[in-house]
Amino acid sequence: MAEKIYEVVHSLPDRIRVRLQGIRHDQALAAGLESLLHAQDGVRAVRTNPDCASVTITFTGGVFDPIAWLDRLSLADVRPLQPGQRPAARPLNPLAALRRATFAFETLLPPKGQFGLSALALLCTVLELPALVTGSALLASLLPVINRAAQTTLEEGRLGADALDGGTCLVLIQQKSFLPASLMLFLIASGELLRDVVTSRCHQLITHQRELSQRSAWLVQGYRRVRVPVIELRPGDQVVVYPGELVAVEGTIVRGEGTIVPASPEMDFEPRYVRAGDNVTADTLLTEGKLYIRNETGPPRPAADPVRQKQKRRWLQRTRLHKLSLRMAYDAVAPLLSIAAVVLVATRDLERAMALVCFDFLTGIKIAIPTAVLSSMYKAGRRGIVMRNASALEALAEIDAVIFARSGTLTALKPTVTEVFVCPGYSLEEVTRMAAAAEQRYSHLVAYAIYSYAHLKSIPVPERTASDVIAGLGVKGQVEGHAVLVGSTRLMQLEGIDLSAARAFLEEWQAKGDSRACVAIDGKLAGVIAYRDPLRPDARATVRALKRMGIKEIAMMTGGGEAAAGALAEQAGIATVHSRTLPQDQAQIVADYRRRGLRVAVVGQDVEDSPALEEADVAIALGTGSDVARHRADILLATESLTGLVEGIRIAREGMELARQNLLVVSVPNVLGLTVSLVDQTDFVTATVLNNGSVVLGAANGLRPLLDKPGRRGIIG
Repeated sequence: MAEKIYEVVHSLPDRIRVRLQGIRHDQALAAGLESLLHAQDGVRAVRTNPDCASVTITFTGGVFDPIAWLDRLSLADVRPLQPGQRPAARPLNPLAALRRATFAFETLLPPKGQFGLSALALLCTVLELPALVTGSALLASLLPVINRAAQTTLEEGRLGADALDGGTCLVLIQQKSFLPASLMLFLIASGELLRDVVTSRCHQLITHQRELSQRSAWLVQGYRRVRVPVIELRPGDQVVVYPGELVAVEGTIVRGEGTIVPASPEMDFEPRYVRAGDNVTADTLLTEGKLYIRNETGPPRPAADPVRQKQKRRWLQRTRLHKLSLRMAYDAVAPLLSIAAVVLVATRDLERAMALVCFDFLTGIKIAIPTAVLSSMYKAGRRGIVMRNASALEALAEIDAVIFARSGTLTALKPTVTEVFVCPGYSLEEVTRMAAAAEQRYSHLVAYAIYSYAHLKSIPVPERTASDVIAGLGVKGQVEGHAVLVGSTRLMQLEGIDLSAARAFLEEWQAKGDSRACVAIDGKLAGVIAYRDPLRPDARATVRALKRMGIKEIAMMTGGGEAAAGALAEQAGIATVHSRTLPQDQAQIVADYRRRGLRVAVVGQDVEDSPALEEADVAIALGTGSDVARHRADILLATESLTGLVEGIRIAREGMELARQNLLVVSVPNVLGLTVSLVDQTDFVTATVLNNGSVVLGAANGLRPLLDKPGRRGIIG
């Protein structure tokens, strides 16, 4: 076996990220490794980052074993493909082909069709049609169960609920016991249909919200930048992407540099540095820098992969409660089969032994718990609270600390300029014009305040020729041949700008609690712009409601000064304030809260909040925030009101309580039925009603959140 040359950084059932020092800063070797991986059966996607010595592999479990493959890997054997050369064809793998066929079968016969077949089989049984007709209908409705059983066996290498149910039904059909078989299949199909309906609705809602920001882009027209719908872009058009925005096209970077991350929330948050000449895709977000991209006609998107689609749907449903319950139920399968075998040997009664097998717990757990959670997610979505997946809802239900990542999450996001100080030798129009030009098209509060002020004063704003964001501090730009700097006093000090001329003004407006943006032109202070963003009308009530809900810690972080931050926090009723914090400082603050044993939710809205959002147990973004924040967040508050935060926590807690209630709904009948069957005879119909009937009952109980109609409620009062 080759010497181990990698280190596992992150691992999931279908994805692994490893550190491979051998490819660091070696583009050719990384390309060769990527090509070699693509040639392996079961590898669905590969992403290499030579600058970080990182390799991320997305694979099909049971078909490709990344650890075993990497253990055999020797970089000396890796050869990069020549430009234009296609990877070698993958060898045919019968098991992989069979597995893919099982997923394709579900695409051809979705849960609605499965329910229809089971209803037809039950109708044939009730009408007592000829055995050949009824048996054929039953076998047809049994196919989806057998198909799911094959999936579980191929993916996980073990028997699942469908294997037990399928085997029981086959025995019943062979013995011409059509009524219990048709009833069992009908109840199973009903439960699957209920879960599928809720899963589909949740997936559509989340997808719709995530795609909202993909509808427009900044089109470059000479020195002008025009916001246009993405569908109007043509090949050859050049677009500019600013920090915090979605890369809306596929193409080549013609100018600029920056760091991008995958937009898909399912993927790792692994930054990638790009520059002129690199290709980018429309599924990425720019976190820092600025990119000019030439739109190019990309290859047609491949048809939907049924395996990938099914995995997304499963991933959407995952909670720790669900996985723990399933693990316990799977552990009970072997003892249950052993008991059934003992009963069969002792009594020679096949029906009694098969009735015992009915009480497997698995079917109810895999349907009833996700239904309750997904229904709660859908309820939240209808109220403008979009949860990325079930695990996000579960995490939100457990939080006991809320941190607002910046003052803008508590304010009305309508900042206004309150006063402008102009240094000798400059005019109000010049200071405003230069600052607005440097800040235009950026999404942070000071940019909005200054640009709006220029528009209000009818001051024309020229186009800048270059600009760059300095994270947490301000913006550098080139305007009409002048170097313009707009930002905090800390930025001015770092750049060696003398602030003495405006010292009195800075201290006066600091005492008043206003924020201040200094403006320097060609290395000299030109003026200071004071601005204020009023507190959201519902911010104080939201903080009070969080405290009543038992949230132990409520804090605010901001890059602003202590006086302004303290004044705002006092208005909102927040006692803990972390001021003058850079993005990396905020991530460390969140980590400190977590080390104290608190489960932390961070509310953010800007690209600079990304480190804190990534460090949090639950990342919550405002709908008015940047693309980066919204796409990477676990929870999206699509409404303008902060009350969605309180309502989201309440819905999450109610949803998890409903899931635990459903666990009892499906467990108690199975425990009772199993107990009775051990001491006395239990017929198949009774066993079916107790087991599969509890599945439908639990699924129906889990649909209760869907009965709730959105409207105004007293969530804060």
